[in-house]
Amino acid sequence: MSLTSDDLSKIGNLIETKLEEKLEQKFEEKLGPIQKDISTLKSDVSSLKTDVSTLKTDVSYLKKKVNKIDRTLDATIRLFDGDVTDLKRRTTQIEDHLGLPTPQ
Repeated sequence: MSLTSDDLSKIGNLIETKLEEKLEQKFEEKLGPIQKDISTLKSDVSSLKTDVSTLKTDVSYLKKKVNKIDRTLDATIRLFDGDVTDLKRRTTQIEDHLGLPTPQ
């Protein structure tokens, strides 16, 4: 019994089909857990994006509040600094007028 080229072609096609089936099965076995991990990671990344967006909003709000506090503090310091300077000058004038010694 001798094999014809048609027989050899059919055998080749059969082997190719079986190999493709086995390869597809192996890919699914190996890639299934990886695809699950990827899906989980995508969910985690999405959650992180939401968290980062919330943090950006919070930080922006805090920056505005800190800037407002800074401006208020600067104005308060300027006010008290002027008052203290005026009081020192007046105290010195009173001490000079009364002839009191200047404290060291």
